[in-house]
Amino acid sequence: MSDEEAWRRIRAEDGRVALITRLAKDNARTFGGSWYDGATDTQHLQATTAEAADRFAALAADSGVKAEVHQVDYSYARLTAEAEEARAGEHRALGEAAKGDAAVDVEANRVVAGLAPADLKAARNDTMAVPDTFQIRPRSTTDPSGLPIVDEVCDSRADCSKPLRGGISVKSPDVGCSLGFTAYENDHPKRKLAITAGHCGEKGERLKHSNWTIGAFDRVVFDNDSGTDVARARVENTHWLSSPLGWLYNPGDHDDPAPVTGRLTSESGIQNGQIVCLSAQHNPENGSDCGTIDGVVGNGYIRVAGHDACPGDSGGGWYRPSGGKRIAYGIHKGGAESCHGDQGGDYDYFTSLPRTEDRLDVTIHTR
Repeated sequence: MSDEEAWRRIRAEDGRVALITRLAKDNARTFGGSWYDGATDTQHLQATTAEAADRFAALAADSGVKAEVHQVDYSYARLTAEAEEARAGEHRALGEAAKGDAAVDVEANRVVAGLAPADLKAARNDTMAVPDTFQIRPRSTTDPSGLPIVDEVCDSRADCSKPLRGGISVKSPDVGCSLGFTAYENDHPKRKLAITAGHCGEKGERLKHSNWTIGAFDRVVFDNDSGTDVARARVENTHWLSSPLGWLYNPGDHDDPAPVTGRLTSESGIQNGQIVCLSAQHNPENGSDCGTIDGVVGNGYIRVAGHDACPGDSGGGWYRPSGGKRIAYGIHKGGAESCHGDQGGDYDYFTSLPRTEDRLDVTIHTR
């Protein structure tokens, strides 16, 4: 996706929201909810009747919104009301069984409710009447995948909860590195990926941040002859998948991640003298480290002068700052044998973003 297309989709969000707001207000009995698929730039709408589905499709077209309409059983207003009753322990059929644990699954067009073991057994034995509007599951203090629910706080690059963001520390079984960017696989846009350096892990090894698993490496390219040192790991943990991707760590405000606003699409855009900055685990907390592009070395790595990263920064994301925007430029490989100039070093190298995307068959997330 080009930068222009990414910005077009962002600007179109107001139109999508206006359409959804109108449908929910004016068609409460027939509007079944909605969701947006960024990979295909499609607004999905749900309707409870065929007539409403045709009408919603026409309204979307008149609003200039690319939409796909699905016919479902229940209105979003009804499901929301039932979920609220269930959470309050006042549902006419479930009583207090789902108190504090009920939410609407829009795509499933059902209320998902968690029940204690005795109530769950009664529901499955048909001694408790569960309405067709509900799906039931065991009540738990964890999310549906069984992983602990944690507060979304970010204390440092070494301990930063969701959303998954570039510049944090990551580790495979034997190597500590940094996360560069998040991405999606070109042929499977719903497959989310974490991008780091190729020498940071082996295929099949699991990548982690703090106490949270990210997922297993499924493609590693470590080829110094072609200036390519990159790898991707599947984002498999719902802790990360439950929030949007496309962020960088923000040293100015840990809990307010910085968006990746664009991406370099051709190496022809790399010019000597450009200022680029590294987002990696050893950046000072008072800002990002930046240097100046100083050419392409013989094997294709991009050289940055005036900057000296540290051990553990491998895999971090290089970006070009531009008027408050952050344009993704590449994945950090290494540099001088020193750390922030403690031995006189002042150069680094990275794999360009176009080469990274080509060899890993991915597109970097932008926002």
